[in-house]
Amino acid sequence: MKGDSSPFRFEGDERGVVCIHGFTASPFEMRYLGTELARAGMTVVGPALPGHTTTPADLSRTGWRDWYGAIGEAISSLQRRCSRIALVGQSLGGLLALRMAQDRGSELTAVASLAAPLWLTATGRAAVALTRRIPAIKTLPKTGIDIRDRALKRRIPTYSVIPVAPLHSLVELADSVHRRLGEIDIPTQVLHSRQDHTAPYECSEVIANRVATPFVRHRAFQRSYHLLSIDYERNIVAAEVLSFLEHHFSRGDHDEIRRFD
Repeated sequence: MKGDSSPFRFEGDERGVVCIHGFTASPFEMRYLGTELARAGMTVVGPALPGHTTTPADLSRTGWRDWYGAIGEAISSLQRRCSRIALVGQSLGGLLALRMAQDRGSELTAVASLAAPLWLTATGRAAVALTRRIPAIKTLPKTGIDIRDRALKRRIPTYSVIPVAPLHSLVELADSVHRRLGEIDIPTQVLHSRQDHTAPYECSEVIANRVATPFVRHRAFQRSYHLLSIDYERNIVAAEVLSFLEHHFSRGDHDEIRRFD
């Protein structure tokens, strides 16, 4: 049975968190993490990005600005009841969270990036190049889901194809985030698996080293694949994110040192 792909909202205190899912995916991949944050008392929302949770045809009519706009709306919604807000994103969600930190960092307490792809693997880049040379290609087959936990893999709601136009838009977003990493000056957490087959692990090293803030936590995982938020180490990932957010929600002056694990 497939998991629940619907958006979620858990009411809590004045600490607000937006959990952002990945490309061709759904809030399902952020629900476990969101639940753990809510158990600690935080107010947590997990929106569905435009074009997701419906059909590939719907997704093909969207781009990164549409997805970004939805996150902006989620932030605005939380601001009506929360005094502090953080973003946590998986893959594309991580890119959107980082871009929001670049544009609206003064409104945010912290940002956490899980497996954000500043660039794609060689296979992914080749696919993008091919579709740019042959505009008649409108979709690509989705060959698999990059998660090691087979039980969860069978439950993940996702599309069976990748619409090309929004894929190109994702690459555009990744390039812009990459160029502007030095503009991020809020506390930043970077989590990534060394066995990620979708977003090269080196992306996380670049993020951690180039953001302007001195308040960075960077951790490598060994057993999971790309979908850190729901793979084998999901409980450790959730604990790491919770610890990071609790610290920065509660601190006054900046009091953390740069740390690489």
